[in-house]
Amino acid sequence: MSDEVHHVRRAVEVPKAIAAAAVLALTTWIAADGVPGWEADVFESVNGLSGWLVPLLWAPMQLGSLFGPAIVAIGSWIAWRRWRPTVGAIVVDEEMVDEAGVKLAAAIVARGLAAGMENPT
Repeated sequence: MSDEVHHVRRAVEVPKAIAAAAVLALTTWIAADGVPGWEADVFESVNGLSGWLVPLLWAPMQLGSLFGPAIVAIGSWIAWRRWRPTVGAIVVDEEMVDEAGVKLAAAIVARGLAAGMENPT
């Protein structure tokens, strides 16, 4: 038995990566010109919903934040039986990634951030 590591390159992933890059480029281009009216309308309609939804949705959102990474880690172990994706799912804190992504996107399109977020410097 050799200790050689075998890496598999999958050509089927290339079109997916190209499509993802195209979507990212398109949405960045749209956002660079400001928030489209339809997007602002959807944002206002969702965020203007009644206050009774806040206590109703608070608990499921907290449970998702608490158990989400563990569920993803268990799922990745079941699917791949490899330690790297499993450890990655445990180590990566989704809120840290989301906040950094929002700050980066806001810096790219020179847009203001949502209330409560610090400006990227």
